Amino acid sequence: MERTDIGDNVSDPKDSMVSLREYVDTLFRGYKKAHEKEHELLNQSIILARDALDIRLEHMNEFRAQVLSDRGEFVNKDKFDLTHAALINRVSQLERDAAAFRGRMLGIGSAVTVMLIILQVVLRFM
Repeated sequence: MERTDIGDNVSDPKDSMVSLREYVDTLFRGYKKAHEKEHELLNQSIILARDALDIRLEHMNEFRAQVLSDRGEFVNKDKFDLTHAALINRVSQLERDAAAFRGRMLGIGSAVTVMLIILQVVLRFM
């Protein structure tokens, strides 16, 4: 075997410094590119989140508008109770009037029946 001197395998120190500098520059460029990509992805995620939030807020505004428009169609409880009590009073009065009318008609019908019976008895025996 041929013997080589250790110094023969070592290259020029200036060459190793240049390659180290290139290596560090390459690493730095890679980190810089990755960092820029990370910021780009973060900006995209912020834009998507903002768009999703805008859609949610738009739906919430539509729901609020619907609730406000529906609110005018409902009656508050106090007003309903007053109106309901008045209607119950009116219905009760109509029921009493109807019962009184039926009683009067029954009385008139009975009176007419009695008068017709008396008239027939009188005509029969006369």
